[in-house]
Parts: sequence; C-alpha cells; structure tokens
Amino acid sequence: MEGVEYIMTFLRVIKWISFVVFVLAIALTGVAHGFIFNEMGLFCKDAEAEYMLSEVRNAVQAEDDIISSLFNKEEKPAEETGNAAPTPVGSTVSEPVPVGSTPAPAASGYSCEDVNEIIVHVMKYGSYQIEMSWFNKLLNVESFKINLSILVGYIALFVAFILHIITKRTKTFYGCILMIVGYIFYAGLIALGYYAGAYYIGTFEATFVSNDIAFYRTCTIIGGFALATIVGVPYYRLGIRQIANKTYKKRIDNYRKKLQRRGA
Repeated sequence: MEGVEYIMTFLRVIKWISFVVFVLAIALTGVAHGFIFNEMGLFCKDAEAEYMLSEVRNAVQAEDDIISSLFNKEEKPAEETGNAAPTPVGSTVSEPVPVGSTPAPAASGYSCEDVNEIIVHVMKYGSYQIEMSWFNKLLNVESFKINLSILVGYIALFVAFILHIITKRTKTFYGCILMIVGYIFYAGLIALGYYAGAYYIGTFEATFVSNDIAFYRTCTIIGGFALATIVGVPYYRLGIRQIANKTYKKRIDNYRKKLQRRGA
C-alpha cells in the first residue's frame, strides 16, 4: 500500500503542476491581449491613432525573439580599419544622398519603437498563433488558428482534470458525473468560441463595418471563455462539493460510532 500512496502523491504533484501551467498560460494570453488592446487605443478615447488588432499583432511578431537570441548569438562584425577596401573593377560607387533631399516616406501602421521591451515580448509570446490546417477541412472553416499558450493551457487543463479524478481519495458516482459535465461545458464552450471565431473569417468578413476580423475573432474567443466560466465551473464545483459532503458524512458517522462505543 505504501507504493500506491507514493504513486498517488506523485500524481497529485503532477496535477498541481499542470493546473499552475494552465493558469500561467491563460494569464499570459490575457495580459498580452490587454496590452494589445491598449496599444490599439481601445482604453483611451483621446488616443492619437487607432490601430487594428492585426496591425499590432503583426508588428510585435516581427520583433526580435529574445529567447532564441540567447541561443543564437551572432558574431560581432570585424572592426573597420582606416584603410578602405579597393573597389572591384567594373563596380559602381554609390554617391552620397545630397543634403536637404526628401527622405523616403515612413511605413504606415503600428510601430513598437516607443513600447517597453518587456511588454513587447509579453504581447509577442501571449499572442503567438499556430494554424492547425488539418482542422480546416474537419470543421469546414477557412483558417483555424489557436494561440500557442492557450493550446498548452488546454492540454495542461485536461491532464489536471484526469489526475484530479484519479487521485480523489473518495469518489461518488454523481460527483464524478458533475465534474465530467462541468469540464465538458468548460472545454467545449472555449472550443466553440474558437470555432465561431474561425467561422467569421470566411462567412461574415464582407458584412463587417471594419475589416479588423482578428479583433472580432478575439472578442468571440473571450466571450467563449466567459461563457465557459459561467456555465462550466459551477458544475465542476458542484461535483467537488458532492464528493466532499460524502467524505464529511462518512467522518461524522465514524465519529458517532466511536462515541457510542465509548458510551456503551
């Protein structure tokens, strides 16, 4: 029995680690999109310019990756010497731009130049998306994309849910059913939000006043999370409370039996 207890303790540790990973992944995505909405000018009515979500996201994704740069450090270029290299025969020497000439027009759109580097990387990693092309035909959508952090959190939540049921010392039929129903509602409504967001791209794109489809898609996914929390979490909590009440009832009955034995 000691071996079983050690295994159960190990599984409980994995369960809590998975749950922490889920919370951190959801928090990263939430904070990143909060910064993105702020950069879009949604939280400031007197903003100088308003940008589309796709513009901000493309700008932050184009920034240098701070993690990969730690492992792929480029060699510093050799220092320039005072002797100029000879010009190859037949080559054309570029003439300097005359003073006072008109500079090239700057690229329009959002820029990350004035944003803190840490905030830029939070937005970059929290909004990074991967396209699951094999879902396109399965769900009959044009493009199904999911945030990488959400996908990691989704997997971690599933692992935590399975281990939560396995490691429960006391289990009841109705409690497990309520927990399963709550998880299905929670995970299913989040997936439904992503499906609805992907469905927008190919169906209602021409009917929107604004062409910022990414913003409407993100709002739909946020709505899916909110609905999942309102519907799924209460069912899950009911299942946990049902099991806890059964455990407390057993303890009270055992305590009463001990008192009766002492009284006899």
